[in-house]
Formats: sequence, structure tokens, C-alpha cells
Amino acid sequence: MHERNYAIDVAKIVGCLLVVMNHSTVVMTRFDGKVNAPWVASILVFFAVKIGVPLFILATGTLVLTHTRNYRYSWGHAAKFGILLLLWSYFYWLLKTPQPTWWRLDQFLLAAYQRPQAVHLWYLYMLVAFYFMLPFFSRMLENFQKRDYQWFMAGWLVLGALPLTIRNLNGPTLSGWTHLELFAGFLGYFACGQYLQRYPLKKRWAALLLLTGIAFDVAVTVLYSVRSGQVFIGLDNVMLIPSIIAAVGAYALLLDLFKNNHSQVLVHISKLTFGIYLIHYALMEPVQQLPFFANALAIKDDWSLLLIQFGIDLVVFFSAMVISQVLNWIPLVRKLVS
Repeated sequence: MHERNYAIDVAKIVGCLLVVMNHSTVVMTRFDGKVNAPWVASILVFFAVKIGVPLFILATGTLVLTHTRNYRYSWGHAAKFGILLLLWSYFYWLLKTPQPTWWRLDQFLLAAYQRPQAVHLWYLYMLVAFYFMLPFFSRMLENFQKRDYQWFMAGWLVLGALPLTIRNLNGPTLSGWTHLELFAGFLGYFACGQYLQRYPLKKRWAALLLLTGIAFDVAVTVLYSVRSGQVFIGLDNVMLIPSIIAAVGAYALLLDLFKNNHSQVLVHISKLTFGIYLIHYALMEPVQQLPFFANALAIKDDWSLLLIQFGIDLVVFFSAMVISQVLNWIPLVRKLVS
């Protein structure tokens, strides 16, 4: 039996908190053409929290791609996430549909087929597809040597992330016929998670990647926003090169900093993170409408708004954690969301 890597538990908790923070943006959207410190700080926060979901994906790659996975394991997990996708999509469909007719499952299934019923549920669609691919992808990676990983990730960056980054910076669009889908999606994150487990990145290089990625995002967003007179969101994509290198750097740094950590409390919270991820989005609006936060959000001072935003995030995170804990006391639910 492999010894538990507690640093991965820390990465999942950090990733979960950042995901919650990612869904409450207050100050960044208040740009009026003038650059000031709180607005730049809000951009820094905006791109720092984008690391959240990639941390989850990198952790999954570290844990799952250790060896070839058979069809029973892979498709069993695909079915599990497919069930979760349907259940939570139905929940959010009922929440957002005016006067929903809960028995019209045909309407619900069509809606879920067309798009995620809450913005964060895209992650479940991706997981279902990943686990269907896992028998083939894990067999490929099992035979990888260090150079194979490096060439694969080079293809991921050059053929997938770089053209998308150029396009989103208002550059030319590369012909879609010049790359393979193997290099253009989230598979690179999964592979990179396993690579970092086998070949750890030194702390200074990890920190450099993290700082470089976020610094690029902040600087370019400020520059393009000033030029256009409105907030530039072209770099808001975790498949762009700055986001990738920042996320990989953050994950490698967490693996190094917490490699000797041993905490059963963190392990327990880590087991709740997937439930927190699923639940938190339903809590964002109700928490913001609480009298204390609703009145506070009406103020004009941007520094205060940033603090209020953090306060909302923490209330949502811990509220979702409590609900996730309650759900985990139900055996069948615990099996699904653990």
C-alpha cells in the first residue's frame, strides 16, 4: 500500500477555496478607465484564484495515473460522475428555471445536454469523458519516461495552449487543422500531475512559474484594459499558457512545502472538498443577499469591497463544508461524493 501524500490533501483544500473565491468578483468589474491600487489588487486575486480547478485536475492526475486502469475501474468512475452530473444538474435546473415543472425530465435532459446548468458543473462533464478515456490514456503514460512526458507537454503547450493564448490576446487564429485534440484539452494537466509526482520540481522553479504566470496575467490585463477603456478578460481561461504555468508552479510548490505534513484534520477536510465544490455555487447569491453583506456591498470604497468579497467567500466555503459533512453522514451519498 502506498503511503498517503498529505500534500495532495492540502492542494485539494487550497484548490477548493480558490474555486469558491473564483465565483465572486466585485472590484475588478468596477474599472472606470483609471488604474488604482485596489483595482490592480483585484486583478491579482482574480488570476490567483484561477489556479483552483487546475489544482484539482493535477491532483487527480497524480493519484489516478499511477498505473494502467482497467475498464471496470474507469467506467465505474465515469458512471459515478455521470450520476452526479445528472443529480446536480437537475438541482441547479430547478433553482434557475422560473416556475419549473419538476416532472418535465425531457426539458431537463435537453437543457443538460446543451450546456451545464451551473457554471461550475462543466468540471463533471470533463471528468466523465476523462474516465471513459482512462484505460487508454493510463496505458500510454505507464510506459512514459521523463523525456516522453516532456515532449508530450511541449506538444500540449505549443500546439494547444500557445495558439489559444495568441488568439485571446487579439492575435490571429491558428487553423484548427494544425493540432491534434490530444494536445488541446485538459489531458496535459492530468499528465503533468503524474509527471510532478515522479519528477518533483525544485521549489525555486515552482515559485518562479507561479509568479511569472500571474505577473503576466496582471500586467497584460491592466495594459489592455487601459487601452480599451474597459476590463479585458481575454486571459480568463485556464488553458492559456500563463494560467498553466502558474497552476503547475503552485501545485509543485504545495507538493514541496507540505511533503512532510501529517494531519488527519486536513485529510478529513480534503475528503469534503468535492462536496463543497458541488454545493457552493448554490450558496453564493443567498449569502450575498444577507443584510450584512447586502448593505456592505453598497459601499464605494474598493479596498473595503475586497475585504467584503473575502468575507463572503469564507462564509460560503464553511457553510458548504458543513453541508458536505452532513451529506457525508449518508452512506450512499458519501460513496458518490467522496
